[in-house]
Amino acid sequence: MGPPPKRRKKKAPTLRAKDWEPYKARILELHDARKQPLVKVKEMIEEEFGFTAELRQYRTRITQWGKDKNIKPAEMAAIVRKRQKRKLVEVDKGEQIFSVRGRNVETHKIDSM
Repeated sequence: MGPPPKRRKKKAPTLRAKDWEPYKARILELHDARKQPLVKVKEMIEEEFGFTAELRQYRTRITQWGKDKNIKPAEMAAIVRKRQKRKLVEVDKGEQIFSVRGRNVETHKIDSM
């Protein structure tokens, strides 16, 4: 016989949008405005309010709110294409500023693509 089978982690309770609503502003303040890592946000919300959720649930909810930080590859590809097109067509204009979900995209990130 081999080693005993590993037990799965218990399923986290299902949290609906209304469950998150009282904490939404604070979560976004910590994660978006104060640039706190999600692990720290989770700990702070648990300490302040006693609200528990898994990290994956936090990630999913932040994405649903449209506040995720990372620029998706397809979004970056679109920015690069648009920037190249503008450089060809609008030669006389200066550097363009691009934004995704209300955040400006830094030019060095576009240059690295």
